[in-house]
Amino acid sequence: CWCFWSLEVEVLDVLATKEIAVRAWDEALNTQPEKLIWNVM
Repeated sequence: CWCFWSLEVEVLDVLATKEIAVRAWDEALNTQPEKLIWNVM
């Protein structure tokens, strides 16, 4: 089960950043891997 959320930020704050990173956890407390591995099949 996923929980969707939102966060209001100032546009100028976003424009001043070089990157944006987010992480997610599932019900079993598994996280997304730090380095993504693309599985193209």
